[in-house]
Amino acid sequence: MSKAPNSIQNIVELLRNNHAAKQKVFHLCLGIFDKMRYMTQQITEAINQSIEDVAWVSAEFMDKGEFEFQVRLSGELIVFSFHSNIITFPENHVINANPYIKENELRSYFGVFLAYNFLNDAIKYNRLHDQGYLIARMFVNIDEKYYIEGVRQLNFLHPNVAENDLHDEMLFAFISSCFLAALQNNSVVPDFESEKVINIAQLINSRMLGNIQKVGYQLD
Repeated sequence: MSKAPNSIQNIVELLRNNHAAKQKVFHLCLGIFDKMRYMTQQITEAINQSIEDVAWVSAEFMDKGEFEFQVRLSGELIVFSFHSNIITFPENHVINANPYIKENELRSYFGVFLAYNFLNDAIKYNRLHDQGYLIARMFVNIDEKYYIEGVRQLNFLHPNVAENDLHDEMLFAFISSCFLAALQNNSVVPDFESEKVINIAQLINSRMLGNIQKVGYQLD
């Protein structure tokens, strides 16, 4: 029983320091995600105004709640989401070797923003077996430093998190680069042999031209 006060003190210290920091990161990142939502809506509206004279092509913003919004760009669907849990990287991850992270454990807590690309028709026609692809992940910590993992199209994979200050210009670049990555990646038809025999369930679920897939992204 003599150890109980120390155990309680340890719990209090973890709540006061580590978990309070996680809550701060969460609310900070939730605000950043709201800014991303607004910026994405503005970008989408600007694109749509610029293509009004192009037949059958449009851009549409769709708000899906506190943790998600989507953009439809012609036949592409981009899903932006904010994960509700704050994460840390595995011990052997390169980011944990950074002196900036080693200096203060609280800097190792990150909010996670994700961007996925789907074929719009996969959602429209309920093609449940069609695949989506992760375009990029952006991590932001308590100091508003960011770290990005993503496809080569993004062109700003800065490994030194200590030098990566989050700002509006960077958010704009992240969002627009996700748009470009989705639009520049083509869809491919499966080979004939894999498609020539299907069952009735596959016929009902396939809806239009078989199991069309995105080419997929080269992740760095």
